[in-house]
Amino acid sequence: MWSLYGIIVCGVVFVVGQSSLAPYDVRIEYYKAETTKDLVIGTDYPYFCWKLPLTNQRDVRQMGYQLQLRSENKLVWDSDRINSSQSIHVPYPFKQKLEELTHYQVRLRVWTSALETASSWTLWIPFRTSVYNFQQYLLDHNDEVSWIGSTQIYMNELRKEFNVSNTSPIQSATVFISGIGYYELYLNGDNVDPSRKLDPGWTTYQKRTLFASYDVTSKIKLGMNAVGVKLGNGWYSQEQYLLPSVPEPTYGPPRLMFILKIIFNNSDQMNVYSDQTWKGRQGSIIHDSVYNGEFVDGRYDRLNWTRVGFTDSLSLWITPEILPSPVDTTVNGQLTLQDMPPIRAGPDALHFEVEYDVDEDRSYLSKKDIGEILGASLKDKGILHPISVIIPTLNVHIFDMGQNMVGWCRFKFHGPRGVGIHIRHAEILSQAVVSTGKATGGIYTDNLRGATASDTYILRGDPNGEIYEPRFTVHGFRYVAVFGSPTPLLIDDVECPIVHSETTVKGHFSSSNSVINQIQHNIVWGQLGNLMSLPTDCPQRDERKGWMGDAALSVNEALYNFDLSKFYLNFLTLIKDVQLLGFVPDTVPLSFGFYPADPNWGTALPTITWQLYRHYNDIQIL
Repeated sequence: MWSLYGIIVCGVVFVVGQSSLAPYDVRIEYYKAETTKDLVIGTDYPYFCWKLPLTNQRDVRQMGYQLQLRSENKLVWDSDRINSSQSIHVPYPFKQKLEELTHYQVRLRVWTSALETASSWTLWIPFRTSVYNFQQYLLDHNDEVSWIGSTQIYMNELRKEFNVSNTSPIQSATVFISGIGYYELYLNGDNVDPSRKLDPGWTTYQKRTLFASYDVTSKIKLGMNAVGVKLGNGWYSQEQYLLPSVPEPTYGPPRLMFILKIIFNNSDQMNVYSDQTWKGRQGSIIHDSVYNGEFVDGRYDRLNWTRVGFTDSLSLWITPEILPSPVDTTVNGQLTLQDMPPIRAGPDALHFEVEYDVDEDRSYLSKKDIGEILGASLKDKGILHPISVIIPTLNVHIFDMGQNMVGWCRFKFHGPRGVGIHIRHAEILSQAVVSTGKATGGIYTDNLRGATASDTYILRGDPNGEIYEPRFTVHGFRYVAVFGSPTPLLIDDVECPIVHSETTVKGHFSSSNSVINQIQHNIVWGQLGNLMSLPTDCPQRDERKGWMGDAALSVNEALYNFDLSKFYLNFLTLIKDVQLLGFVPDTVPLSFGFYPADPNWGTALPTITWQLYRHYNDIQIL
């Protein structure tokens, strides 16, 4: 029996008055093809979903489908017509399994009861495969690729130049990278994926560390090239494990694993590995913390350090050390592909499957009926701007974002070299400002407990002004207070990207009751703010854990509002990683609470599993 929930996500949706000649909303292994950047999968036997062509007829059924697969513009397989009504979780129908490290394209067409002939073909949809057993791949190249970093300095910038001398055209260039706690990847001066943040996702690192794969074919050139990687502490730092109920994990300084595999048209190959031919230093980020923000000295910025030919007479670049892998193979630890959408900032973080905040003339309820909803719209392109600024005293600016949000702010500062600017974040103002409206109070931060939720930036003195935006922290706030700016700040000097795991709005609700509508608005924004590679309990204080009770209580709501299949499948994997004799802990990864969990918390494993099955009708989940 088909589930209504599965049909909402991957099945058939008909809209009266519209027409289309081809299936649409094709998904490969749950990844939505039209919105996924560089679709990469880690299996040789994927599943597909699609929706039938839109029609104004009723009771339309799929009668059959046909899939074609090609690689390097050569047809690999043709399924011919398969008589089936199945359009969700359709198994890979070809005899020849997908080869690893290969670029493919797939297209499909369908036969329905509304069409006398086959529908039009979809466009060719590109995707590629990763290394299927990456742990074994590393063992096979153990003498070539290493985890690198430093126990002597906070080495958070690493670089290497390499020469591509083969004149044959490049067929493919693929990066495999894991930088923990967090990393940013640059090639020839460009950030490879600028909106991707706080990567990789948080895990129990000794049991499972995640790597990412990037197609960088267009970024590699003949001759000299340069790669640069920034590293941050993230959850790999002991600073995030402040509470005494759980022993501190034996984690250490940030470290990098990097592989660049280049394949040429003449079948030659070239590899670049993380090893001791790289150079590293402590960059302008002096310290970074999930809870306590960043301390950044702009005077230490080296703007061209990721480009070819960079030289630096002012910094000490040293050879990195070979550091141990975070993965403990004695407990069956694994280095695996990050098989979920990443955390993103700004417009790339949120997509829309349904109409949201429709115009009044297209809604069955008028704005008068719905009532005024306070706060921002999800369609503000992932960027919030202050609605007002308070100046309670000299050189202090308090910006009001209009509602709680999760992310950080991007500032444009002007001032002389060496001036320090301090930034703090809060959810509410102190009572003095709230009650009087006068500039006599400030922000209220007692509820943040041990988290300072603050950033400090020291100006490098650029006469044209300089942009500061945090990289390796995240804040939950409505108000942001800036202390010590040497020049007045305007509202236009501040914009704040929304940060959360990439997802798609799947459902929408509105009623004639303005209170209920406001509650729904708050639920949606609150849920987005707690999608941080795993479901967290809060985004602002010294907690932000994967509390199992919170995850179990919110999963049904979350799946009605957002497409989070891969997100929760990843969380189920993390739960199983720390399962011991059937027991699970209160938090995953285990960073607070008890083992075994309180019964209400421990039921998260079956609860999330069952809700995923209900919403996606995928028997594999069970």
